[in-house]
Amino acid sequence: MFTILLVDDIQLWLDLLPAAFGKSDDIQVIGAVSTEDQLWEFLKQQRPDLLLLDIFLTTDTTDLRLARQLKQTYPELRIVLLTSANSNVRLIQEANQLGLDGYISKYIGAAALLTLIDKARRGERIFSEDVKNRIVQLHRQALPKLTPKEQDILTRLQLGMKRASIIADLRIRSDNTYDVHVHHLKEKLGAKTTSELLRKAAEWGYV
Repeated sequence: MFTILLVDDIQLWLDLLPAAFGKSDDIQVIGAVSTEDQLWEFLKQQRPDLLLLDIFLTTDTTDLRLARQLKQTYPELRIVLLTSANSNVRLIQEANQLGLDGYISKYIGAAALLTLIDKARRGERIFSEDVKNRIVQLHRQALPKLTPKEQDILTRLQLGMKRASIIADLRIRSDNTYDVHVHHLKEKLGAKTTSELLRKAAEWGYV
């Protein structure tokens, strides 16, 4: 019997997901937890074959902190991310680098989910179709690397800060220097306007 532990802070998912596996004689959901503390406590008592983990369980989604800690503590634990961030190429890239066992969109249907989990049971890494498409894009085009200053400016733009406030907050030497940074940001992310820059930054996981 292939055992799964569900980890999600949305009760609806914890209620619905076990039903998706109910038609399989080979897969069993042995638990469902909604907090980090509950997760760590469960793993002290029982180890599932697979952890189906919502990466938005914590606020630290940009660096997959929880998944990294789990891998460090339980290297043999197989982890598949279940998330609505199916288009975030940066998170997908980091999940691959961590050697996680899959990345599944929450927009997937029950039948497709069951098919993927059955593949995981046979030892395969699993990805929903939309995530596969993003992985293909990653191989075709490297994710642009931002300088620390560019990242700082981008973060403040996303927070709605105005030009003058950003210049003062980051102690940028002049308006021209700020404009050069923003110009480089737009070039790297292929954006013509600030709104397009923020949209692409969010899609690629920079903010």
